[in-house]
Amino acid sequence: MDRKASLNPIITTTLFIFSFTLIMSNTIVRAGACTPKDSGPVIPTTPLITFLERVQEAALKTYGHKGFDPKLYVDMSLKKNLSTTLEAFDKLPRTANGSISVEELNGFLEKYLGGAAEDLVYVDPLDFCAEPEDFLPKVKSPEVRAWALEVHSLWKNLSRKVSGQVLEKPNFYTLLPLENPVIIPGSRFREVYYWDSYWVIRGLLASKMYETAKGIVYNLISLIDEFGHVLNGARAYYTNRSQPPLLSSMVIDIYNRTHDEDLVIRSLPALVKEHEFWNSDAKMVDDVVLSLQNSGLVRSFGIATSLTNSGQQWDFPNGWAPLQHMIVEGLVRSGSRHARSVAKDIVVNWTRTNYVAYKETGAMHEKYDVEKCGGFGGGGEYVPQTGFGWSNGVVLAFLEEFGWPKNLKLDCS
Repeated sequence: MDRKASLNPIITTTLFIFSFTLIMSNTIVRAGACTPKDSGPVIPTTPLITFLERVQEAALKTYGHKGFDPKLYVDMSLKKNLSTTLEAFDKLPRTANGSISVEELNGFLEKYLGGAAEDLVYVDPLDFCAEPEDFLPKVKSPEVRAWALEVHSLWKNLSRKVSGQVLEKPNFYTLLPLENPVIIPGSRFREVYYWDSYWVIRGLLASKMYETAKGIVYNLISLIDEFGHVLNGARAYYTNRSQPPLLSSMVIDIYNRTHDEDLVIRSLPALVKEHEFWNSDAKMVDDVVLSLQNSGLVRSFGIATSLTNSGQQWDFPNGWAPLQHMIVEGLVRSGSRHARSVAKDIVVNWTRTNYVAYKETGAMHEKYDVEKCGGFGGGGEYVPQTGFGWSNGVVLAFLEEFGWPKNLKLDCS
């Protein structure tokens, strides 16, 4: 019997079961180590994180809230060993309310701590081609094709690898040492994130960058091997939580393009471990589905994250690429003609607003305003980010799946 012919159905069926079970039975949750007593997003799991949280608090007192980015400080690295750095920090003169002067804190940061972007270095992706063969064959519009190639080229801007310094002295960094090159989301997000990686991979597959996509999967598998689950992101302060379990879907999608059985065989033990991790606390599916059906979130230029206009980034009127893609994928896979029609409308509106924003700003954005054609999102604790891994990936995945007819308008009229 031909081994490949007999293995393919097993691979497809097994991975589909994993993917369906995990995605449908879970939403964003924290890992088992996180309890209701946890006070915030950063859990001090190492002495370095505990110290950097102190630096973060001191910086907020010194510099004030305006323009303050708390992530900047927990992403810093040590220039000297922790005990020496801690001793110097404790000796800094403080005012009656415990704050440190701007001059003193600036001097300390420059002398003892490395910048947040120094733990990753640029790497040229080996499988990048300026115009891949058979790229987006369903896209007939020359204008859309030209834009898609520009989005495709952004993978080079977002490609990184862990620096040799991190590998030499991992205790000096909060970044986790991953073996393979990575695609980062962009801007302040200078590390790999779990569910971002799924849409990045969808875009990489459209860009025919199969080896880069496999490398990302192998990095995530290494996190399962070490921690028992894929972390929210590749930082030591993310070890207490995960994100929607999409690793099996990544493996399925790569396998369907490459038929790389070694990838599947190498991935299965980790997928089993992740399956056991998530199903130790199964979620109710029906409530999630009913909530989606009654949400009323579909707007003119995408699906809103909520209907509450709180000024926060995960609220109205912001729309995020991953949510668009997950909902579209669900509609398409339902097998209903009507559902596919609804999905196509979402795709057209989302692609159009991404295109218009790109033409107006010269960038792809982390999130978009679903009420304004070409409007990018805002709110939250940091300024709008550009780059942007998952936005690029979703647009390319949509164009690959649905194409773009020659006579379909791109503007907002």
